[in-house]
Amino acid sequence: MPQPRPPEDHRPRIIDMKLPLPWLLGSAAAIVLAFAYVSFSVDRMREDVAELRAAARAWNERLSSMTSETALLKYRVEALERDRNHQNGASR
Repeated sequence: MPQPRPPEDHRPRIIDMKLPLPWLLGSAAAIVLAFAYVSFSVDRMREDVAELRAAARAWNERLSSMTSETALLKYRVEALERDRNHQNGASR
C-alpha cells in the first residue's frame, strides 16, 4: 500500500532550489550580455544608416548636377550643329 505523502507547501517558488546557483547566475549573465550586445549593435546600425543616408543624399545631388550639366552640353552641341548646318547651307 502506498505511503501517504506529507502535505506540501503550495506557495509558488520563484527560484527552485533544484537549479544550481552557478547555472542561474551564468544564464542571467549570458542574457544580460546578449541584451547589451544587441543594444550596441542596434546603435551602431543606426549610425551606419545615418552615414548611408548622407552619402546617398550627396550622391543624388551630384547626379542631379551632372544631369543638368549634360543637358546643357547637349543643348550647346545641338546649337553649334544647327549653326554649322545653317552656315554650310548659306555658303553653298
